[in-house]
Amino acid sequence: MGKALLWFFVLLLPFPSFAQNNTGGKKTKEKQKIYLDASVGAAIPLGNYAKDDPKADATGYAKTGFFIQANVDWMGKNNFGLSLQLTYQNNSLKDTAKTIIPYGSSNPIGAGNWSNIYIMTGPVFLKQIKKIMIDAKVVGGFLISTSPVFKTTNPETKLNEGGTGTGFALGVNIGVGLAVSKKVVLKLTLEYLAGFPKRDSQTAKVIGIDTTGHFIYSAPLDITIKKTVSTFNTGLGIIYKF
Repeated sequence: MGKALLWFFVLLLPFPSFAQNNTGGKKTKEKQKIYLDASVGAAIPLGNYAKDDPKADATGYAKTGFFIQANVDWMGKNNFGLSLQLTYQNNSLKDTAKTIIPYGSSNPIGAGNWSNIYIMTGPVFLKQIKKIMIDAKVVGGFLISTSPVFKTTNPETKLNEGGTGTGFALGVNIGVGLAVSKKVVLKLTLEYLAGFPKRDSQTAKVIGIDTTGHFIYSAPLDITIKKTVSTFNTGLGIIYKF
């Protein structure tokens, strides 16, 4: 899934645009600086995301996983520009989650994983000094999280269903790279990502069966599940200048 998202993102990359400048009455074409930045590496859970305490509502039971990330940076003047970031992150659940029965469910969480998709944008600073390139980004946007921790029990089937939460996300990304050609830079990425997904749902208990054989339910119960996704990501990547 992560590879598919990355290739989809690359295919959407816009062609370079050209700006015209007046110098001494003559118009010249200047190529816009566009960079593709792709990284892959380890996603280390932090805070409540890594806890396995069933008494804490925000517990995520997450283990160290991986991330795949792509940025398109449109650079303007003075080494500043705008970055569009797409990140796929995957963290398996700890074994302790297999026997935990969360709020809104009658069954244990069981095995599974977190599958997080971040879509964010924000300012970027990018500067090359001889063969060393430094880049820094602060981004914010949207997070889609799929995990067994968001599932609730269907009163009829007695099975856990659902499993997707959405919410706001933010990130801080710092990279240090080495230019191996005029267009290609190999880099080390250090990043902090945080997201605040939640799922709102309704459930009810089966309190009986009527004369026609249909279930009789209690009054609907509103259930809100809130989690905090928080990771330190580190990995290797490549920057390509168009």
